[in-house]
Amino acid sequence: MKRLCFIFCAISLSLSVLSQPVNKIPLKKYLEFSRAAADWTWDKYDSLEKAWVKSIDPMNVFGYRPPSRYLEAATIYATLFELEGNKKYAERAKTILLKYDDYTKYYPESAAKA
Repeated sequence: MKRLCFIFCAISLSLSVLSQPVNKIPLKKYLEFSRAAADWTWDKYDSLEKAWVKSIDPMNVFGYRPPSRYLEAATIYATLFELEGNKKYAERAKTILLKYDDYTKYYPESAAKA
């Protein structure tokens, strides 16, 4: 009975949320937010990398997990380049993507063999 009540409440809540009007975000505002996020990552690249290196856990069930934040920034920069044509964004995306393979050197060889 509790489970049925919980399911009913969850469905009711979902329906009430879905029935609310959707506020569309203007493209300009969305791009400003995206650019700020990518720039934040770019500005903190070195400190984020150091924190990632310290957090490597070779015993993690998922194994080697390179930092994902950089891929999101590269995607944003590539999109901004396509939309605005600013070569700075293409260069940043390229720099991030070409450096990405370097992260394998931080993973212990013994863990890779295991």
